[in-house]
Amino acid sequence: MDRNTIVGLVLIGLILSVFTIFNQPTAEELKEKQRLEQEKAKSDSNKESAIQTAEKEKSEIVPNADLKVDSNKVKIEKTEEVAKSEIIRLENNKLIIDFDTKGGKIASVQLKEYQTYHNYDKNKLTKKHTPLLLFDKGDASNALTFNANGKIFNTDDVVFSVKNKTSNSILLSYSIDESKSVDFEYTLPKDNYNISYAINLKGMKNDIRNKNVNFEWKTAFKKTERLFSEQRRISTVCFQNQKDGFD
Repeated sequence: MDRNTIVGLVLIGLILSVFTIFNQPTAEELKEKQRLEQEKAKSDSNKESAIQTAEKEKSEIVPNADLKVDSNKVKIEKTEEVAKSEIIRLENNKLIIDFDTKGGKIASVQLKEYQTYHNYDKNKLTKKHTPLLLFDKGDASNALTFNANGKIFNTDDVVFSVKNKTSNSILLSYSIDESKSVDFEYTLPKDNYNISYAINLKGMKNDIRNKNVNFEWKTAFKKTERLFSEQRRISTVCFQNQKDGFD
């Protein structure tokens, strides 16, 4: 080992010694570190004790225990029976229509003379015909909203009753009170795709005005063509206005 190597090792040793001396913790820092460690140990001990107590209380619960209830101290709250909706079907030579008494609306529409591209391709060999499902329950919503004496009424929120039903028509009614009701009447012609839809607001002539009545219609149509691009190209919405005619 030559002289330069010895000198270098000595210098490195001196640097490490000086660095260790200047960076060692003071008495106050050592005391603070010890205090934090004691607090952490105490906190861990409290958590462990809380967990053991909770487990003990849980184990002391007797399952299926016979409980005696003082009927004088129990308050029983009565709730109104929730009306259940019903699906009612009408059909003619062209259509199969399902009506939902919840909202008095059309729930689904099937076209008898058509089928989707998927069903057509699937049924080519068997010659089976599956009616085209235009939309199903949950895909569409058609509701009447109006302001009557400062209160907003939405037919989509109530369950209608079947007031009258024939082979090609159905009358759904919802009674607001003894003198007021909302009536929806649907009629299917024998060989036609047009559905007659009549609305009658009975007893509310003085409560609402025509301009305050809105008809809200939302529909998510299903895929019927081979590609969505084809379906978008040939799909449209048309209106038959009373004054302006077909648009």
